[in-house]
Amino acid sequence: MAVGKLSDVHSEEFILGQNIQKYRKKRGLSQTQLADIMDVDRAAISNYENGAKGEMGFKMLRRFSRALEVSTDALLGIEKEDMLNEENRKFIQKMREALLLQQSL
Repeated sequence: MAVGKLSDVHSEEFILGQNIQKYRKKRGLSQTQLADIMDVDRAAISNYENGAKGEMGFKMLRRFSRALEVSTDALLGIEKEDMLNEENRKFIQKMREALLLQQSL
């Protein structure tokens, strides 16, 4: 009897999968709904979320990013804004907008 490969909970693939799951749930989407948005099989979503799919290419990372309406940094766990309260997130967003406006002048 073959035993399925267990994912290392510290692997980058597992962490990425957990972030995909977190943002999918935050948007109120089921795996099936996300699969439909991305035009992939629901099992693929499940495999990505549990880290069993292996390394993800940049194009697929961008597809998840767009479908979940988050940055690739957020999916990779680079963004720390999730740790901030709503008031500070709004402040950072205003600062970004001001900097972009200043840069365009």
